Amino acid sequence: MSLHVIDKRTRSQTRLEPRAPLYRILTLETRRASLVLSLLLLAGCAFDVSHVRQQPAQFSAVTSIFREFALIQEVKVKLGTGFPTVLKAGTRWRQIGSVEQGDVFATKDQVVMVEASNNYEAQLVVAGICVKGFYLPVEKTFVAVSKSILLPVNQTNPNPP
Repeated sequence: MSLHVIDKRTRSQTRLEPRAPLYRILTLETRRASLVLSLLLLAGCAFDVSHVRQQPAQFSAVTSIFREFALIQEVKVKLGTGFPTVLKAGTRWRQIGSVEQGDVFATKDQVVMVEASNNYEAQLVVAGICVKGFYLPVEKTFVAVSKSILLPVNQTNPNPP
């Protein structure tokens, strides 16, 4: 089957031959380049590039006595993912429960997120006045910090649990 095309300027008719399939037209080098480009694009779409190590955690809610504190200055908490979690200065924290690693604190002054390939809602886990990690309430897991951090706090309710 052939097609005929009429050139408007010369009013001549040209016969077009059917094209060969694309894979026959491409040279070996072009095919290799296309394969490499496709693999690079796939590698660029890798999903779980950075993840946090989660440990199952048994959360116990506070029923009576709880602690509160306010951060005096900003604190950057590192989990080894390359994405630090920033706790803002002036935020007020209230104990809401505990896990094996320490007391769990929440704040209404900022949204606390642990960031890796995914973002996780997080609550601060403190032992004494040192950050031990984060409790992830949706996943019901604990994520440890790479290095324990002493919190610069102002105790607003010094009642120990």
